[in-house]
Amino acid sequence: MYLRSPHISSDAIAFVADDDLWLAPVDGGRAWRLTSDRGRPITPRFSPDGRHVAWTGDRDGAQEVLVASVADGTIRRLTHLGGLTLILGWDDDDHILFACNAGAHEMRELNVHRVDLSGTVERLDIGAAGGLARHEKGAVALSTFNPRGPAWWKRYRGGTASR
Repeated sequence: MYLRSPHISSDAIAFVADDDLWLAPVDGGRAWRLTSDRGRPITPRFSPDGRHVAWTGDRDGAQEVLVASVADGTIRRLTHLGGLTLILGWDDDDHILFACNAGAHEMRELNVHRVDLSGTVERLDIGAAGGLARHEKGAVALSTFNPRGPAWWKRYRGGTASR
């Protein structure tokens, strides 16, 4: 068993292992399994206050945003968009930022959305992104999603000459 996508809160670590989401204390000790369903969790992220953990999961077929309470393990599905979805992080304690291609003109166009803990989704007018960082003074930095590796976009095919 190996762990993937770790994210650290003040007192816990969330990670993916054995196609389930796990939580463990930062100080060490025994980890506990948060999910045990057919879905594969991707990119867990703690809320700023550490009370919730959000991730992308496909337990109902499509990748959707799910959230769990760290205190009692209650899991809720927040989106029903049916597209490729990536968690970008939390906007505040109650809003999750994610990128999704649902409703986009092109499969690789991952537009930034925001969902609150009640499941209300809004599309933000800041363009497509695979990564996002916001500064407290309002500046926003976006990185685009590139599903192909550096060898593809640098046109490397082996040998010494590009195509």
